[in-house]
Amino acid sequence: MGKSCSIQKESCGFKCTSYDGTISQDITIKKNSNAWDGLRKVIKDGVWCESCRDDGVRKINGLQDIVNLGIGEKQKPFDKENLKQFVDEVNCAYRVCKERGDCI
Repeated sequence: MGKSCSIQKESCGFKCTSYDGTISQDITIKKNSNAWDGLRKVIKDGVWCESCRDDGVRKINGLQDIVNLGIGEKQKPFDKENLKQFVDEVNCAYRVCKERGDCI
């Protein structure tokens, strides 16, 4: 799992466009584990590209913070800097989509 993927046409802070999206088939998620831990396990155990794997886990953490804040959880964000970077990346990706005419 120590392979790395090349950087191609990234924008908005994304780190790996050459990764083909394949996930290892031998991932087992424990019954009764929470969904967030299951998503992290899929990324950690299934993505062969090291930089994509790390970036994927970071994005899942940012998404979890957004969901928790949106549903009124009183806990603080897991990582404030990561949350800011994640929001900036999402906003940038949306801006690119809108500029291409693919988003409203």
